[in-house]
Amino acid sequence: MPPVILYTDILSGPNTGGEGGSGTYLSIFGMGFGVTRGTSTVTINGVEVATYKQWGTESRVYTSHGIRVITVQPGPGVSSGAIVVTVDGQPSNSDHIFTVAVGDIYFISLTGSNATGVIGDSTQPFRTMQGVLGRADFGPGDTMVVRGGTYTDTSSSGAAITFNKSGTTTDPLMLLVYPGENVMLTGLTREAFHFYQAGGAVSHFVISGFRRVDGQGIGNAGRMDGDLRAINCEFAGQHGTGGGSGLIEITGDKLRILGNYIHEGGDTKLYHNIYINNQSREGNTATDIEIAFNHIHDNIGGRGVQIFHSEPLAAVFFDVKIHDNIIYDIQRHGITLSNRCATGCLVYNNIIYRTGLDPSDRQSGIQFHSSVLVAEVYNNSGYDNFTGLFYFSSATTVTLRNNINQVSAGQAYYLDDAWGATRINSHNLFFGVGAIPSWADVPTSLNVDPQYIDPTAPARNFRLQAGSPASDSGATIPAVSRDVDGVSRPAGIAYDRGAYEFVVAGVSAIVVRARITRLGRLVISGG
Repeated sequence: MPPVILYTDILSGPNTGGEGGSGTYLSIFGMGFGVTRGTSTVTINGVEVATYKQWGTESRVYTSHGIRVITVQPGPGVSSGAIVVTVDGQPSNSDHIFTVAVGDIYFISLTGSNATGVIGDSTQPFRTMQGVLGRADFGPGDTMVVRGGTYTDTSSSGAAITFNKSGTTTDPLMLLVYPGENVMLTGLTREAFHFYQAGGAVSHFVISGFRRVDGQGIGNAGRMDGDLRAINCEFAGQHGTGGGSGLIEITGDKLRILGNYIHEGGDTKLYHNIYINNQSREGNTATDIEIAFNHIHDNIGGRGVQIFHSEPLAAVFFDVKIHDNIIYDIQRHGITLSNRCATGCLVYNNIIYRTGLDPSDRQSGIQFHSSVLVAEVYNNSGYDNFTGLFYFSSATTVTLRNNINQVSAGQAYYLDDAWGATRINSHNLFFGVGAIPSWADVPTSLNVDPQYIDPTAPARNFRLQAGSPASDSGATIPAVSRDVDGVSRPAGIAYDRGAYEFVVAGVSAIVVRARITRLGRLVISGG
């Protein structure tokens, strides 16, 4: 298939200055890029970029999602416009935009000096992130590019950096790891990225490429007003018995948590892997939140993704999209749409397995727990979740279509706590513990083996086998235009159920089925 751009780290930046005078570093994440560039190109508004820094490098979620990364410098010839990756003559989608903006680039290195660093000069770097942030001339639209190494620097709060100033909507503050290098943050007494400004909140940031594996990555939601892009990071190892928190804990509007590896979190139920919590935010409401393409696993006592607000307000969270995540080995719920989640909640293309690991705790893949919740739940693949893929606690309306809910003996398809809300459903598949639930739509529901390729360890392959009853039997869902592999839906004559469309070795299901029809059989070799 043609290359597919799924997301980028930055949305804007300078096209001049910095290394070689070619501007900022733009990283593009997607499928079908290949591992070497050859004659492939990246263009912005129809003009080829000036410099290619890496091509087809494995992203943080490569092992779970197969996503690769290209990093370029735009160069002075580029103007604002659509980003297009062309491989073997085939152009990608063009719905991701880069905007040329004014800003300076500050390089940071373990061998640098805050006293002698030169703005825009990669050969004369500064030494610390906090030192650069504290400069009067570092502000909206500016970028820190951090060179590889293990950093133990701390701010006065004990974080790797405390953001005490903001960017703007069009010109955020940006922290990027230098292309192809590894930056580890360690030796901290609190989260790696801490947000605090005396007397008010801060906002408008990009954080891309960093690692911390011995504690919280992003935190202190009460002092952040939103507009954060957290891209391609790894955070792990948050343990303790303190209050509610998460490896990523943030608040506010316009949040993008994309392509991160988030694992090994929590000792109590109050520690989650990703936690969106709008308490203490002035105004309280939060809109336009996207949590996607993340690899989330292993939480002892907590949840994979939690959206929650405890204050007595009618509605807080609107337009929350949780999609294309792989979530597993979670003691409690995989995803919780909890207190004060309201309209516009969309959950799709997630693979969720082995949640509710404590059988005494009655937990499921996805929990609905907000009296004002209106949620749409499409094309999720579930397996071996203790009380199935769904926990119905409270809501206004939940719509379920094209989901696969396979469980094992001793488990259940769902849990229902005095459910009084509207439940709309069709084209779901249930398998493992008998007949479909009484509330399931009879004409369109299936009660058969979905025929995952191999859902057991170590393979955990939830793609569909040839001939799967889940293939070509789903409802058309315009909001779900691609599957987890970036394949356009439908690949065959109709949408497939679950997170994956059926394809063979990159050949569309339409071609495969046409050959089966004509030849009467299909032989596949080579895995």
